[in-house]
Amino acid sequence: MNQIRRISLAAWRKYRKHPYLHPICLFSIHTAIFFFFFILCDKIPFVLDDYFSLYINHKLPVFSYDFENVQRVATIHDLFLSAYNGYLTWGGRFFCSILTQGVLIFDKSVFNFLNSLMFVFLIILLTKHIAPKQKTSLLTVMVIASVTWLCAPAAGQTLFIAAITITYLWFAVLLLLLLLPYRSAVFLGNDSGHRPLLAITLFFLGIIACNSNENTAAAMIILELIFLWNIRRKHNRIPLWSVLGIAGSVIGYLIMTLSPGITGRIAAENHQTQGLFHKLFIQSAYLIHIVPALLAVIFFMSWHLTCRYKKQRHPEYKAGINYLYGALFACYIMIVSPYSPSRAMFGPFVFLVISAGILFELLSSHFGTLRFKVPAAIALLCIAAGSYMYAYRDISLTSRLHRQRLEYVNSHKASGQLEFTFRQIIGTSKYNPMFKTDVLSPDATSFINRYYAHQLGISSIRTTAQPAITGMEESILPDYDE
Repeated sequence: MNQIRRISLAAWRKYRKHPYLHPICLFSIHTAIFFFFFILCDKIPFVLDDYFSLYINHKLPVFSYDFENVQRVATIHDLFLSAYNGYLTWGGRFFCSILTQGVLIFDKSVFNFLNSLMFVFLIILLTKHIAPKQKTSLLTVMVIASVTWLCAPAAGQTLFIAAITITYLWFAVLLLLLLLPYRSAVFLGNDSGHRPLLAITLFFLGIIACNSNENTAAAMIILELIFLWNIRRKHNRIPLWSVLGIAGSVIGYLIMTLSPGITGRIAAENHQTQGLFHKLFIQSAYLIHIVPALLAVIFFMSWHLTCRYKKQRHPEYKAGINYLYGALFACYIMIVSPYSPSRAMFGPFVFLVISAGILFELLSSHFGTLRFKVPAAIALLCIAAGSYMYAYRDISLTSRLHRQRLEYVNSHKASGQLEFTFRQIIGTSKYNPMFKTDVLSPDATSFINRYYAHQLGISSIRTTAQPAITGMEESILPDYDE
């Protein structure tokens, strides 16, 4: 053990002697993250909600589309027309709709590249929020990347399904970018003055970023107000950019929440009304089930640092607690929503990562990097690597079977067969968009089934209720006709 410690210290001293190595190593880590993420993106076809976004919204619920009469989005005019119609009938995420359908106009490889880039940007911004005062630590980047990969809620949806990941992952990047000047102004002592260009940029960024998902945008406004209060206390003034940033955020949020499409969607989906205590229980279960280790770490660190800073708490400790407040607000504000999918926890998760990261950095400075941060980074990297390999195998299997299904249809429809039944293809990794569900359903009249039938030029396609495919060599066809 002592020998390992001596070798580590010697390597660290050599690294510190050559400052140019740091940016090279940092770029290499970000490139590796991009590369591994892109590999998985490239293996996943368009699935589930992606199909809704391929067509112009004609003021109808997406699941009632008649594919003989609807058109695919092809031009900028189509983008704005579809977003406007969707705003009137299906929800208030106007800018999300434009961005999602705009990306899906192009080949899937364009989304794969941009999505991998956004994941890297998320890691960079998480790191900046966690340690804005310091030069970016390589170990911190590895820890944050591992935690983000391991704990992301509904990962198959929020990280890989285009129509969903743009709403959650991509707009989380915009929200963190919007919040970064507030974080810097409070904890770096730099309020940027009354810079008009920054003020205008934050105003429009706030409109766009807070027109994303309701719970995260609401928590973002609360965090902006908390930071604004801290800026006022620290600098004895309120800079123009901070006010315009909040104003833009509120405008974007109101554009979304006052949309007539929200009430239309609630009526169309007809969700069951649940009691307040039931909703509180569900949100608590989400929080504990999705990120149990993260919450445990936060509360342990908070207890330790509270004991250490009894007399005067470290300002970074207060920052970590502020982000924790934001996460809890984003989680429990969902009780006013008629339904709460697990993917809505992505915003609270991002704030939890920042909170845990800030407290982690404080403990690292107390215990020492080699004693605390290095073992944590190695352990998390090993777990993340194992998780990635399992996800790669599972996604490769379901993608291959998905291609076999389409190839079978194309080869048999030439002989006159127009109705097809297949076994279900179910993913077993949480990173698989087909985790616990098939793209198709046993109901040949469902939206996705009708879309597939229309695209393939056949009458109908469905799955059986037989046990799903789980092995590498099993047939995609059912053993019998149901």
